[in-house]
Amino acid sequence: MHVSGSRTLPFRGVLLRQIMSASPTSRTINYLDAMGIRAGNVERYVHQVRKRYDLFGFLDVIACYPDCIAGLQITSTSNRSARVKKICGERKQEALDFLASNGHIEVWGWSKKGKAGKRKLWTPSVCQITATPKGELIVAEIPAPDIFPRQKKRICKRLQKSKKAVA
Repeated sequence: MHVSGSRTLPFRGVLLRQIMSASPTSRTINYLDAMGIRAGNVERYVHQVRKRYDLFGFLDVIACYPDCIAGLQITSTSNRSARVKKICGERKQEALDFLASNGHIEVWGWSKKGKAGKRKLWTPSVCQITATPKGELIVAEIPAPDIFPRQKKRICKRLQKSKKAVA
């Protein structure tokens, strides 16, 4: 069944069925799902007041990594520094409480990146917020979780087979 306005796209080596105007939150959940990491949306929308509310005032997604639970704030790359400033300022106590309970905080920024003249792909840039023993928050850039090489190879083979079937 074909849904109007959607198509299957290669997404950093992963085939995803996604709507053309996907939100950064759904893009992140799809990205993590493609890596086999369970993630869920914890942001809620109250229709009566037409407003979105984040968990603890700053978390949009909870991800269950193999070694920890991570709270993710999702935004565009251009707006990422404002989100980090909000977490380190207004929501500092909530962030410290989340980190004290062995949680990790990551801020994901999405933007289209690619070489000049080539197709641009949605790519995340990720920074992690950690706490010092004195209760100060530290922000560090980390590489975005990448699709495992074995999974990339399997998905590329599947893509080639589907191209042959169409031809």
